[in-house]
Amino acid sequence: MRVTNAEIEWQDNGLPFSRQFNDVYFSRDDELGESQHVFLAGNQLAQRWQSAEAGRTTFTIGELGFGCGLNFLQTWLLWAQHLDKTKQDDATLKQSIPHQHLHYVAFEQYPLKRADLQRIYKQWPNFSQQSALLLQQYQDHSAGCHRLVFGDSLTLDLYYGDARELLLQQAKSGRLTADAWFADGFSPAKNPELWQAELFNALAACSDTGTTLSTYSVAGAVRSALQEAGFTIAKQPGFGRKRHMLTATFAGQKTANNSLANKKAPWFNLPHQFPEHDSERHGERTAIVIGAGIAGCSAAWSLARRGFTVQLFDAAEQVFAGASGNEQLALRCRLQAEPSATAEFFQQGYLFARNQFAALTSMQQPLWHPDGVVQLANAQNTRAESGYQDYKAKLLALYPEQIVRPVQQAELTGIVGCELATAEALYFPLGGWVDGQLLGPAYLQSPRITAHLQQAIARINKCNNEWQIFAEHDQLLASAATLILANSSAISQFEQCQSLPLLSLRGQASQVAASDASQTLRSVICGERTVFPALQNSHTLAASYASDNHSDEIVEQESQENLQLARSCFADQAILEQEIVGDRVSFRAATPDRMPLIGTVPDLPAMAQTYSALARDASSRFTESGAYHQGLYITAAHGSNGLSSAPLGGEILASLISGEALPVSNTVMNKLNPVRFLIRDLKRQKPIEELGL
Repeated sequence: MRVTNAEIEWQDNGLPFSRQFNDVYFSRDDELGESQHVFLAGNQLAQRWQSAEAGRTTFTIGELGFGCGLNFLQTWLLWAQHLDKTKQDDATLKQSIPHQHLHYVAFEQYPLKRADLQRIYKQWPNFSQQSALLLQQYQDHSAGCHRLVFGDSLTLDLYYGDARELLLQQAKSGRLTADAWFADGFSPAKNPELWQAELFNALAACSDTGTTLSTYSVAGAVRSALQEAGFTIAKQPGFGRKRHMLTATFAGQKTANNSLANKKAPWFNLPHQFPEHDSERHGERTAIVIGAGIAGCSAAWSLARRGFTVQLFDAAEQVFAGASGNEQLALRCRLQAEPSATAEFFQQGYLFARNQFAALTSMQQPLWHPDGVVQLANAQNTRAESGYQDYKAKLLALYPEQIVRPVQQAELTGIVGCELATAEALYFPLGGWVDGQLLGPAYLQSPRITAHLQQAIARINKCNNEWQIFAEHDQLLASAATLILANSSAISQFEQCQSLPLLSLRGQASQVAASDASQTLRSVICGERTVFPALQNSHTLAASYASDNHSDEIVEQESQENLQLARSCFADQAILEQEIVGDRVSFRAATPDRMPLIGTVPDLPAMAQTYSALARDASSRFTESGAYHQGLYITAAHGSNGLSSAPLGGEILASLISGEALPVSNTVMNKLNPVRFLIRDLKRQKPIEELGL
């Protein structure tokens, strides 16, 4: 999960030189002119955007070698100029393109450190606005995909790791289709491992007819590999002292579907969503979301960014009325002791949520409080000291210090603002807390989202390629081709979800009055209870945990336990007042494996029939992909980690629905897929009649 940063030397002109590849990042003469000539002009971006096909909503660029981000900044500036021109000069085009979006997908093996980028960007004042926004979200650590969102019109997927491996994953998924490629890795002579036929075949698998490519390299091996992969190539005048550069156009066609990306587990092959109501065909894109907690609101927000008109329904009187509605919510990374899809997902979700909350805070303050989170040993389920030390050693081997690091008592006191009853703890420097009363309304600031509260949904039904939602007495409330279920454990009331294994976990949070001493608390403390800094003169203490109590009544004993366990976090237990000034009960939905349900809703009865042979032989092989309810999606069962997992869950669904490349790997998507439980039960030879189908 760690990543190796770029090792650079500084040249006389103030620009970096790569030690790993013994090569320059760009031209020593005019790096800005080279980028514009080779990549922007080489792919004819300005002309293609100006003459875009009516109704085209997204343009996707793939880049090999993000480096210093120069090509990205140049493209961003050109894209911004294009959008401004469209708004000012072309009313007809503006009407035919209801939403314009640039998706930039870049692959980088050795990311530059943030401090190095800051130094470089001082030399490029023309990009001062763009580079400042990039640095706000830029992470220089952790392998995998970092999805960075810049308003409604631009998304950057920044992948850290081996480009060949990452592109092969994209090729297998079938979901990345680039309109243009920037082949800007270090030169083939310096980095031959990158410029292989396998890489260009993966590029071709992620291209469609007319996809363009440009590169400064005209090496014979590069030309041959491109031609063999299906590209038509042409030499062009190079930049500066370089005589030639290369452009190419893909002459093949996009492979239909994903060619059974999961050949060994075809039940995980999700259908590609190309709804009949898509704006590229018939105009405005619409969606319905049921559930106005963080899962539903974040999904609605991600869809609205893509130009969807979203109707959000909830039975409660206000948004965030359920488990999302505590006054204070902590954001930390759910840690794993070993590398896994689970660890990958929660780290990505944590970083994505942090950036999203920061963006929402700019709309409505004070929402996000990035003051760090401290996690005590007794929050780890490793009671023995030896167990904790072993656990800590595994964490430090897996996670970079930007995610989590141990802190000793002296530093700990400075971070927290008061002395804790421990000599050491784990610290999440990027963590913090959110004001739960502000987060829900902030998501709904988009004019594309309409909330319908006090509207209980009794059933859902598909008719004529649209999903219909009904209130009691069969009253039709709305219909759309896209429907997202995000209403926690209440999803079980719908026939399509009745067989999903859901747990309902009761939690009681308490409020305790702040004292003069407790006002010094600056960071969230996670022990056997979580203690938040003061908000409006009280602290939230969260929360009791019960799977066998389904009452929403306040339990006095749980209030006192909350207070007692919260006070035990501090060296001076009198720091917290004795008086409980409020309590709140809520129920979180969870699954047996503690991973949420995110993706297209499977047709479980059909799946059970298709893969019934697994109950006789768990190693059975199949050629038929699984059956899914087209247009029906789920994001639910986030448990106690919803603040870190639900925002990324909403973004995954929005990408899935829009036909974009997903921000997570196939392995992670399989781990989130609701069908996983059915397949597990079949392989365990659980009788069909016990599956609840």
